[in-house]
Amino acid sequence: MKNLTLPLLFLILVLAACAKKAPDPIVVQLPTHTVDYLSEIKPILDKRCAVCHSCYNSPCQLKMSSYEGLDRGGSKKTVYNATRLNTMDPTRLFIDAKTTEEWRQKDFHSVTESSVADGLNNSLMLQILNHKMKNPESVGDYHSEAEDLTCSETSIELDGYLSKHPNRGMPFGFPPLKQQEFELIAGWLAQGANGPSDVEQDEMTSPKAVDAVEIVKWETFLNNQDPKYAMTARYLYEHLFLAHIKFGTDTNEYYELLRSTTAPGSPVELINTVRPYDDPGTETFYYRFRKIHSTIVHKTHMVFNFDDAKLKRFQELFIEPDWLQEPHLIGYDPIDSANPFGIFEQIPPRSRYQFLLDNSHYIIMTFIRGPVCRGQIALNVIQDHFWLLFQDPDHDLSIQYPGFLKLQKDNLIMPIDKGSKFPVWDLIGNKYDKALWKYYDARQDYYMSHNFDGQGYDAIWKGSTAADSPILTVYRHFDSASVHKGILGDLPRTMWVMDYPLLERIYYALVAGFDVYGTLGHQLAVRLYMDGLREEGESYFLSFMPEELRRPMVESWYKGVKPKDVTYHDAGIPARIDYTTDNPKREFIEEIVNNRILPEVGIKFDKVNYLPAGQEFPPLPDKYETMADYLQAFRSVSKPGTEFFTLVDDVNANVVYIRIRKNDDTDAVVSMVINRWHDNVTFMFNEKDSLDPTKDNADFLVGFHGSYPNYFIDIHQDELPDFFDLLTNLGILTDEEVSERFHKYGVNRANKDFWEHYDWFQERFNKDQPVQSGLFDLNRYYHEAASKFNGKDL
Repeated sequence: MKNLTLPLLFLILVLAACAKKAPDPIVVQLPTHTVDYLSEIKPILDKRCAVCHSCYNSPCQLKMSSYEGLDRGGSKKTVYNATRLNTMDPTRLFIDAKTTEEWRQKDFHSVTESSVADGLNNSLMLQILNHKMKNPESVGDYHSEAEDLTCSETSIELDGYLSKHPNRGMPFGFPPLKQQEFELIAGWLAQGANGPSDVEQDEMTSPKAVDAVEIVKWETFLNNQDPKYAMTARYLYEHLFLAHIKFGTDTNEYYELLRSTTAPGSPVELINTVRPYDDPGTETFYYRFRKIHSTIVHKTHMVFNFDDAKLKRFQELFIEPDWLQEPHLIGYDPIDSANPFGIFEQIPPRSRYQFLLDNSHYIIMTFIRGPVCRGQIALNVIQDHFWLLFQDPDHDLSIQYPGFLKLQKDNLIMPIDKGSKFPVWDLIGNKYDKALWKYYDARQDYYMSHNFDGQGYDAIWKGSTAADSPILTVYRHFDSASVHKGILGDLPRTMWVMDYPLLERIYYALVAGFDVYGTLGHQLAVRLYMDGLREEGESYFLSFMPEELRRPMVESWYKGVKPKDVTYHDAGIPARIDYTTDNPKREFIEEIVNNRILPEVGIKFDKVNYLPAGQEFPPLPDKYETMADYLQAFRSVSKPGTEFFTLVDDVNANVVYIRIRKNDDTDAVVSMVINRWHDNVTFMFNEKDSLDPTKDNADFLVGFHGSYPNYFIDIHQDELPDFFDLLTNLGILTDEEVSERFHKYGVNRANKDFWEHYDWFQERFNKDQPVQSGLFDLNRYYHEAASKFNGKDL
């Protein structure tokens, strides 16, 4: 495209042509060339806009991680609505509408269109960006997911909002764009806000040649019409519909697995359903791959590798074994399809469970990063820190005796079989909770009858290959969470042991069957059901503990709950492990990690944060030269109950990224993760009543952990003695002294150099983890803005 020479270097942009009182005209020096979206605008939007506007929780549903999302615009409808009594029509980008006009019919309004012509622009986007340029200071608190924010449809409405809230321009609560960035966007908007050309769009959405070869191979496998292959493909699809699939090639591109009305070799025509197990509406359909061309954001980035080894593994698990029944196709009855134990009963449970074990990190991640896992109410069902272990398939009675699952099918029902319209009043006498506890009691009794001598270490899965994750660490970060391979942190209060029925139900209830657009009743029913699943996982762990300690242990996890209300059915399963210490929980996990897990799996205790029995918190180091020195220092000052936790006593301060500028110019990165003590996690509301800050603890982990940083710290190696002196003496310093010294290192959201700090952390993350990385989300960056301290710029 030839450069466009504008007749005027300076254009007066009318930002509110129809406003009751038009704002002062803005004089902007516009570029004299045609502004290119992909090379000039998208990089700015990714770094400054998509960091908040990229997912279900995007303010105003404005997703700016792709041109299609920006063109779609915003909406006043809220996806996460805690009081919704009727289902909401889904508004998934690339799924629920294809054209701009279709989105307008779904009540989305443009943020880029202008009501004036002749090279002028008064779009909402320019109006709110310009307002920030004129009012750059951030003042007060900023909660981008709050309900009192505007989703203005008109410039009049937006002007009224900004008149009342002059410091709420965009970027929200962060420094404004640079002048050059603003002028580029202003010029692009004035030129019509054009997206990629047809050629560019085709290149973005078309697979590279090496990936195309892999796609042919995999689509051939998944679309084999033999019933054994067809039911295998159905099972795989229902578990991988959220995956970012990466083929075994050198390209760093990702694909999603879809159902299409069109056969391989032709353009994908998506079959649009709310859930992966919903009726496709046609007898003939095909599993297809579609390239993801939106900017990758970490909070939804769940990588699943498809390579030759994976294809061979799927054949070993599903195609080669004999099935329990002659392979046959099953229909899509809405209630039956919501119960995988019935729909897939012909597939050997061992095959299904081993698939989940092979991919345990991904499976748990779908719960953590899927749409169910957003907000404090959704997440206060789990502790802030715990470890997950898995029942060995050879000791899982549902695998050894598949008839047990068949007998219990009616007790393995889940609230998702009511679809998205679960009536709130059905929570009274909830049949799903009753069925869950019937199954739980039957399971415990069944294990008692088949394990008269109890379960030993051999009943815990040890992994099979170096790629396996037989132990996972889960962190809750108040209103988000993360899951990590291996053991991180100190000994947690609770652990879970998950068998096949538990793992499968967690996946279907919280991922495959959860509808973020569903009613309040649907979301409450799933949340309450998860309470029972958590208690199952905890109780299965307790079956490995001494009998006399099980009830006291579970009651200690539910302080504040009457003992008679603590759900735990022991069934008298004896303990087969002869413990030799007075801390069997520690002894159990140390034996598993040190002597039972396969060496090639490579799981070891966290050398920094795990304190073996009798070991005390370390002293401050004599020097600050290595990563080991830094971590020792952090550990030294963060003993539970110390003044250190007064710095992080706000529930919005849970994940902190720390940059240490080393003298040799090889900077180090440490993540600080705060684990808040809960007396119990039974109650959905008034969570603060169960908190005990005197028992909080912190973990310090090399590299990046979590998707939502709450704060950045930037400190030079030579400043570390002062920094740790500050943390050591918090109890004797005044609040003003603490603030002044901490602000030397902490990066407040109003810091004029905030974006330079953010860019460094993001680029370092991309470099350290080129496959697993994605954009961090800044929606939950610490809310208090402070651009000055004692009159000085921060």
